[in-house]
This record gives sequence, structure tokens and C-alpha cells, in this order.
Amino acid sequence: MSKPAAQDRRLLSAFALGNAGAVLAYLPFLSLLLPLKVEAMAGASRVAVLSAILFGGALAASIGNIAVGLLIDRALARGGSRRRWIALGVVATMAGYALILAAQRPFALFMAVMALQLAINALVAPITLVMAEEVADARKSLAGGLLALGQPLAMLAATGLVVLFDRSEAAAYAAICAGIVVLALPLLVTPGRPVPLAAANDPPTARGGLVGLALSRLLLLTANSSLTGILVYYFESLAHHLPAGEVARRVGLIGMAANAAAAVMAVTVAGRLHRWGGRRAVVVASALAAGAALALMDLIDGWRGAALGYGLFVCAVQVFASQHSAMVAQALRNPRHKARDLGFQNLANTVPSVLGPGIVMVFYRGGAMPGLLWTLVALTIGAAALLARVRISGD
Repeated sequence: MSKPAAQDRRLLSAFALGNAGAVLAYLPFLSLLLPLKVEAMAGASRVAVLSAILFGGALAASIGNIAVGLLIDRALARGGSRRRWIALGVVATMAGYALILAAQRPFALFMAVMALQLAINALVAPITLVMAEEVADARKSLAGGLLALGQPLAMLAATGLVVLFDRSEAAAYAAICAGIVVLALPLLVTPGRPVPLAAANDPPTARGGLVGLALSRLLLLTANSSLTGILVYYFESLAHHLPAGEVARRVGLIGMAANAAAAVMAVTVAGRLHRWGGRRAVVVASALAAGAALALMDLIDGWRGAALGYGLFVCAVQVFASQHSAMVAQALRNPRHKARDLGFQNLANTVPSVLGPGIVMVFYRGGAMPGLLWTLVALTIGAAALLARVRISGD
């Protein structure tokens, strides 16, 4: 193997591990550990308290996307290093978890979660910039596929963290922080590489192209967020004889299996893009496939059919998200404002967590599942239509 090829493989491996560390930083806590902490703290008011905290966290993440991007752009213009920002993000995230541990009242927890979200942004942004600036365009699809590995690994870790949390909250947070350090270390010690010459010579993508990319991701991830919020209720409507706890357990198992399959599919698709019409065709097709899966969930009866439909939806969303990230990385050509533009793109990852509950409130009145599902189908079709028209630099 040639030296450049070996360096390329090392960078991609380190990037995949670093991204998995970033996912570990937020996914187990926000999905499982935070609800447990809120329940112990707020009791009967847990739903209202958790909703307020999640909203505040999403707001902080949205603001942090732009603020951190501007700071990174300024630092890099002065000769700063992406690796230093990753290290700063790791340290800030560890400090954020210290604040979470110290929080004993709802308001203190609200502020601590906002601080943690800002810290996680400082970790995620420079890792994503590595993909945009150090991975050649020809390898960005593979890098995007590797992004999908973070979620199933974090979900697997989450099962053990819940057990550890029951014994010691501090030990659970310490385990998360240790995992972040271990996963980020390979990327921190991998030397930074200059932007490939071909990429540097490409003109910046037009603002309309960047807006189209962001809106398409916003639409599809809003559909995903909306479905996730009522997923247990959806399966409860298909299995009236099962207790709620058993339904939640089964949904968790379905989710783990679906995300594992989705990660394998995302990496597999990345290696076969040239056979299937290229990156744009795959992303548009995956958005349409997500809509078809949602329609399937409404049209078929029975638990197994619904689980199959949901599994297909998760796979389609993961393929979409991974290759869409590759498109964004290729589109970010303005050397002075890459991190800022990335921050605006990342709003499409945080705003759906605010829009999703609102869509559920409007279209799920009285348990009207078909109305909600077909609304989400419309969002996925809108995402596909936008992507079919987007033009980006180097495409």
C-alpha cells in the first residue's frame, strides 16, 4: 500500500472514531440519562420539565452552531488548528458533564444542559470541518457513510450506561467522558492535511445551493423527529394487549436493530455510488424511500409489518443523512467562512427537534396517525424535490 493511501485510510478511520465520540457525547445522555435524572428530580412534573430542558438545549445548540462557526473561522484565519478546537471541545464537554452532575434543581439542570450543548458544538464543528477540508471529494461519500456508525455504537454504549447510572450518576458521566477522549484521540494525533488542490480551485457554491441543502435536510429530519416523538404510541396502537413497558422495550430493540442495519447500509451504499447514478441520485432516492416507508407504516396492518416499515425508514434516513453530509462537505468552498456556513447547515440538525413536536401537536390530535404519517410523507417528497434542483460546486 502506498504512503498516501495509508495516510488516507488512517485519516478516515480517525475521523469515524472522532465522530463516534461526538455522538457518544450527546446521544445516550439526551435520550436516556437526562430523562432519568429529570424523573428523579421533578417527579410528576417530569414531562413539562424535560420538554423545557430539551427546548432550551435545542435553542442553545442552534445558536451555538453559528457562534462556534464564527469563532473557528476567525481562529483558523489566524493560523489556528482544527485539532486544537477538537481538544477544546473535548475539555468543554467534560466540563459540561461536571455541571450536569452538580445540578440538583430543574433550573440549574436547564442551564447545565444549555452549556453542554454549546460544548458539544465546539466538538462536532471541527470534526465535521475535517471531512470538508481534509478528505478528498472522491472519498467524501465513504466518509459520509462512516458517520452512520456513530449512532449504533452510541446506542449500544447507552444500554450499559443506564445500568451504571442506576448505581452512580458520576460514574456514568465519567464513562462517557472517558469514551469521548479515547475515541477522539486518534484524530487528535493524526496530522492535519491541506485542502486538496482540486477542491481549493473550485468556485464557492452559490448561496441558493447552500440554502437548498439546508432546507432539504431540515424537511427530512423534521419528519424523522416527528415520528420518533410518537413512535411508542404508534406501536401501542397496533398492540393493545401489550403493557406500555413491553411496547417500549420492543420499540427499543427494533430501533437498535434498525440503526445497526442502517449503518451497514450507509457504508455499503458509499462504496457503490458510481453504480447507482452518483451521490445526488442516491440522496434523492433515499428521501423518496423514506416517504415510501412512512406510507407503508400507514397502509399495512400488524406489528411485524410496522416494524419492517420503520426499519426501512431508519435505513433510508441514515443513507440520506450520511450522503447529504458528504454533499455539504463538498459544497463548502468559501475558505473564509467554512465553519460559519457549516453552522448554518447544522441548524437543520437542531431545528427539527423544535419543529417536530409542533407538527405532532397539530396533526396527531385524537391519535390521528394517518394524518400525521402522510404529512411526514409530504415532507420527505419536498426534501427530494429540493435536492433534485440543488447545484453545488464540483457536482
